[in-house]
Amino acid sequence: MAAALTLLCYLLALALVVVGVMGLAFPGALSGLYGVRVDDDASHSFVRAASIRDVAIGIVMAIAAYAHVLLLLITLTVIGVAISFADFAIVYNARGKRIGASHAGHAAGAIAFIVALAMALFAVGR
Repeated sequence: MAAALTLLCYLLALALVVVGVMGLAFPGALSGLYGVRVDDDASHSFVRAASIRDVAIGIVMAIAAYAHVLLLLITLTVIGVAISFADFAIVYNARGKRIGASHAGHAAGAIAFIVALAMALFAVGR
């Protein structure tokens, strides 16, 4: 497997784990990334659920990159693209169908996952 693909997958995994841990520790602050800042404990459950999802995917992606399991990396990058677009749509609808700065992280995530997917599919074709 290409070193660049492995590095990109490690970086994606690290970003997911960092964002996930931040969401678990500071759900009120991270809720702003979804376009709706929430400050009550009951509303933090959505942010914590998304954070646990991100940590889990990040850990599995790091393990798959370390073990060079290309099919699992392809699967995880497809899931990452879908989640990034879904999160982008959540922010878009929550902000009254306006594009704002809170969209940037989800758009960047989608682009990074698409690049990783393209690299993984290219590695399959070799």
